[in-house]
Amino acid sequence: MRPLKQIAKWFLLLLVVIAGLTTFHMKLSSKSLQSILIMESALSIDPIPEFDKEMEENNPVNSNETLRPAKLRPCLTTNDQILLTFPDLKKWPEADIIAHRDDWKSWLVTKYPKQLTYQKAMDLMQKRGGWLPQPRGIVIVFTPDLMPWLRTNLWFLRKHGCQLPIEVWCFKSEITASQIKEVEALGNNNSVVSVRFADDTRLYLPIERGNEGRNYHVKIVAIANTAFENVLMLDVDVLSFKNPEFLFESEEFKQFGALFWPDFWRTSIDSPAWKWMDHPCVDEREQESGMIFMNRPSKWKALNLLWYLSRNQEIRDWHDFLNGDKVSSITFTILDH
Repeated sequence: MRPLKQIAKWFLLLLVVIAGLTTFHMKLSSKSLQSILIMESALSIDPIPEFDKEMEENNPVNSNETLRPAKLRPCLTTNDQILLTFPDLKKWPEADIIAHRDDWKSWLVTKYPKQLTYQKAMDLMQKRGGWLPQPRGIVIVFTPDLMPWLRTNLWFLRKHGCQLPIEVWCFKSEITASQIKEVEALGNNNSVVSVRFADDTRLYLPIERGNEGRNYHVKIVAIANTAFENVLMLDVDVLSFKNPEFLFESEEFKQFGALFWPDFWRTSIDSPAWKWMDHPCVDEREQESGMIFMNRPSKWKALNLLWYLSRNQEIRDWHDFLNGDKVSSITFTILDH
């Protein structure tokens, strides 16, 4: 009987391993795989047709209606209800939304002109922290529990010949001294890897960690305060299937000063975001916030506003209808229009 028990034991173990690999594959196939493939075809407007097909099947339009490009379709309640169900909208009464809209508009008019210019802000941080401005580089946001992803991310970048300097951003409380050394050891003479903190008071636009479970707001601080004038910001689980340095020379980047990638979601017409940003609903994909490519001087106003809209936990808790870092999507949409 013992051999049979042993066989059964190993069989159950094999099933557990297969289940774990399947779960990992599913996670990778949904969001991370989208990021990987989008990076591979970086300038493609709609690189993954199967995602479109799935979204249309889950959110059908009138069968008698001729399908048109997404931007031209009527703005409908689409798959956003996955993230925000209708009863949740009661948390944001119209008067409250308008008050918050008036607040950021007033800040842009009265306070933003008093903010430092891009160059003065960079000079200030160089004086405070010794961070030397650099023309281009990569910012990766992470937490130490995602160290295997960071190693994999850097391996893919190096494998495809990318030797850009890299800043890894998190909050001070999230990482130990030994973990900092472990991250910095991933660099080499050609591609230095440094650790930066979003709550470093020497930054021009710092943000406190807060007690939220998620730390999406680190992205805004990283892009606003990095030493890189032209920066590619990546979530730690976004893997590059080609050297991303070609993006810096792309005609689209030179023309617009920024490149964004489409996400899976569309924002519902019922979302408070549209009224908050004083913008009509547009039936198009949200911006994938795990990859942002930007010339910072030309987007300095937007970065300052993003910081203001995420400056403390109270305002972040208020706009959780944007699911964390999606505040960047709507802000750049509004200011670019």
